[in-house]
Amino acid sequence: MDLLQRGFAARYRTAVATRPSANGIRVGRLYVDGTDAEIDQAIDEALTARGFHVIRLGDAFKEEWEQAEKDGRTIAAASAWLSGAKFNNEPGIRTRTKVVVALGQLAYTVNYRDALKRRIKWQAVVKDIFRRVDFIALPTMKQLPPRVPFFGGTALFEAKVLAMQNTVAVNLAGNPALSMP
Repeated sequence: MDLLQRGFAARYRTAVATRPSANGIRVGRLYVDGTDAEIDQAIDEALTARGFHVIRLGDAFKEEWEQAEKDGRTIAAASAWLSGAKFNNEPGIRTRTKVVVALGQLAYTVNYRDALKRRIKWQAVVKDIFRRVDFIALPTMKQLPPRVPFFGGTALFEAKVLAMQNTVAVNLAGNPALSMP
């Protein structure tokens, strides 16, 4: 952070010295369907061990999160079509890339405008939740990462990894996020 904001490291050290424990820091804990129970347990244990005040985020927020995940994927797919369609007939463009661009066109036609409209509502939902919590904690991925295939299956591997991610909703909201081991 010091590279982005001069003096950040010094301000951080001062903040830690004045508030050395996590007591009083409110962490909203989101549980996403399909997450490995051991991963959720590890997160819960780490938060508890550090003394955070953990607040379970309810089903209504989880539903909003899940819609934001879908909307973020729609916008990303449509963006691939919007920016990449002009290259579709260029030499060297693989069939897989052409399929991704075609799916982006479909996403644009069917869901893009509605996803953009819901983005504004999602940003308001996130702003509201941050009035009640200081952070939101959830796993970056629902499962342990799969092994990288060495022969074939790359498209399937990529699709599997994308489906396991829990980060799209944060991107859609325009909020910063960090991933911690």
